[in-house]
Amino acid sequence: MYERGRRERGRLVTVFGLENRLGRCRVGLTVTRRLGSAVVRNRTKRVLREIFRLHRLAEAGSLDIVINAHVSLPEHSRTEIERDVLECVERLKRGGRR
Repeated sequence: MYERGRRERGRLVTVFGLENRLGRCRVGLTVTRRLGSAVVRNRTKRVLREIFRLHRLAEAGSLDIVINAHVSLPEHSRTEIERDVLECVERLKRGGRR
């Protein structure tokens, strides 16, 4: 994913994408210890999974997506996180950087 996929960097997340042949999107999350305690990391993962679920990204194409949370992510509102993730995913679909 990191070597062959495309990358889009946002203010709060970096999103990597790679085409698959499944006819649906899959998501993986990377949340490091630098983000905070286990409570903060688990909350961050719940928020990111909920964004994926609510916007039906699984039905949006044939991409494998990995979302890397930046250290500053927990300081922001869910709306800001959602906007940043969706912008990055849209740029990936249009053909992001290698």
